[in-house]
Amino acid sequence: MFRKYDWVFWGDNQGWSIDHDGVKTLHVLHEIYSLSCLTLKKSNFLTRTKILHFGSLSVFHDPTKIRRVIFDNIVLTIFHGYKGMSEKTDRKIDLIIKRQSSISWVVVSCEFMKRRLINYGFPKHKIRLIPVGVDSRLYTSFPFNKRAKIRSKLCIPDNVFVIGSFQKDSPGWGDSTDPKLIKGPDIFIKVLEQFKNKSELFVLLTGYSRGYMKKELDRLEIPYRHDILKTPDEIIEYYNIIDCYLVTSREEGGPKAVVEAISIGTPLISTRVGIVPDIEKDFPNEFFYTNIDDVDEISKSLNKVYQNYTFKKNKGLVSSIKYSSELKNRFDWTIVAKDYFEIYRELYEE
Repeated sequence: MFRKYDWVFWGDNQGWSIDHDGVKTLHVLHEIYSLSCLTLKKSNFLTRTKILHFGSLSVFHDPTKIRRVIFDNIVLTIFHGYKGMSEKTDRKIDLIIKRQSSISWVVVSCEFMKRRLINYGFPKHKIRLIPVGVDSRLYTSFPFNKRAKIRSKLCIPDNVFVIGSFQKDSPGWGDSTDPKLIKGPDIFIKVLEQFKNKSELFVLLTGYSRGYMKKELDRLEIPYRHDILKTPDEIIEYYNIIDCYLVTSREEGGPKAVVEAISIGTPLISTRVGIVPDIEKDFPNEFFYTNIDDVDEISKSLNKVYQNYTFKKNKGLVSSIKYSSELKNRFDWTIVAKDYFEIYRELYEE
């Protein structure tokens, strides 16, 4: 059976961030630009498309997945990765350099990754910087009463300072308790160890591969809750009930959590990874920017967020903050999808 589309997005079949990006982009391209689109995890039928967009470097690295797809142009999104990270990553990067003539565009989400690829030898004129996106119609701040009901539903006490962490912290997708060091969970734990008011702490975890964090929180006797969500957008409730989102990563393409927290108004602390330096350049006072591996600086930032939390709590207010509309609009899916449409249109007009 033969099916024809304007655009096909190939995800990673994990049902999470990369697949979610493909679905969100598809909806906007179809609604606004009337393109016939498809997202694929595997191909059970012969597909013809003008543009095949690979959602990640890992997906592009496995050519067996696209034997039933006929395409004219390749677009590849690369979020993060560097030579020396692992032998597997080195092979993936070497592959795109070797096959650069067959790739129409590489999309990166941050300036740092763009410079990195250029240094590795990928042509500058084939790289487009498009940030990660968020649906600002869905990712909004809830009123106090709704937040209280969600906390009650999740059995989270009212009198605790809740720190959110919604990214995996262990390798793979199983039950490993080893740390995935590029995500910085060891730094996260060291920061909590320095926190003076441990008795008031509560950590909210979501997603797969949280074995290291749970092991360490048990050791520190810090209470936590860990949930596996059925759909990515369920995370909206979780952002709304935490008092701080803490990113301690050493390497990121987004992270998606930064733009989601900004859209909702969640107090945010992040190391200078991925898109964070790009945000800091234009919006230097929006949230707490910290150096990678700097436990003392991150701890000081967390104490400042905590002080603001206690001030607002004593006045009966929620600890959410209002980010600038200009910053929030930068990552809205309609804006991000428009950027994608522009590179697709160039390929159509060739």
